[in-house]
Amino acid sequence: MKSIAFFALTLALIPLQSSLSALPDKPGQEKSSSSRGRIDWNKGTLFATGLGAINRKEGDDAKSYLRARSFARMDARRNLLAIIDSVKIDSMTTGQDYEAQNETIREQISGLLKGTEIVSERTITIGNGKMVEVTVSMPLYGENGLSSVYVPEIVERNRMVLPSTTPEDTSEDALEIPRLPAPADPPKIFQPREDVGPAHAAISDGPITAVIIDARGMNVERSMSPKIRRRDGSEVWGTLKVSPEFVIDQGIVAYATSMGDAKKNRRVGGNPLVIKAAGRTGGRFTTDVVITDEDADTLLQSNKKDGFLKEFRVVSLLDPGK
Repeated sequence: MKSIAFFALTLALIPLQSSLSALPDKPGQEKSSSSRGRIDWNKGTLFATGLGAINRKEGDDAKSYLRARSFARMDARRNLLAIIDSVKIDSMTTGQDYEAQNETIREQISGLLKGTEIVSERTITIGNGKMVEVTVSMPLYGENGLSSVYVPEIVERNRMVLPSTTPEDTSEDALEIPRLPAPADPPKIFQPREDVGPAHAAISDGPITAVIIDARGMNVERSMSPKIRRRDGSEVWGTLKVSPEFVIDQGIVAYATSMGDAKKNRRVGGNPLVIKAAGRTGGRFTTDVVITDEDADTLLQSNKKDGFLKEFRVVSLLDPGK
């Protein structure tokens, strides 16, 4: 009990920023509000650190280290939960919202946390004391990733609001490019841009393999289920109507911070359509990109012919660290 009290007291005196030294800033990383972890959207991984005080008074250095390591892992998992809570699902909801509304989701998240392992550890000195600092990680995607919990719920919620015709409809009976109605109260467009230029591909007459939305400079926020919208707020793409298993492993979109990395992404292929964003929009969070009507029509017409959107061949090119 004394060691537990010592651990709790020591942690209370540690500046939260100290544990970030193991998690350097990198493009595509989003710092959580707790400053004890990050989401690397480019790599699809969540990281969190934890600290455990080494109580030298116990006399056995090996046991003291292992006890401190165990406390540090618990602390890291607690911090990882805070990161999970902060993950933006879409422009209106976070992981915390999903967990608050669904007990099953809370239980599934708890199971994922118990399965996390330490990916790095070290001993650090803070003041006059020694601490064990550990880092744990969790994948965003895959059967053991966050998407395995959230994507089925995203799909289920989409089904409840899914319109009868969605923009990615590629049926032979569709005589014109489908277009969803604009919302009655269109969302505000931030950083509107007029001089975006037309959508283009390297091989103009070849099949389009994917779309890259260049939203650099728009301060778009990353989320698990973003949408592409027109200037009137109507949806171009983003509402899921597929089996959740299809996107659990890949994610709904991929994120990149350079055009080179975007084109290297495995979902892009050899001839992506590149579209310059005309703004950003959303609700609580501005996670949705806005494109012009002309580019929206080009995107949907290309998809009608080549069908890349149904395979989620979408890469969002954003500013680092947003």
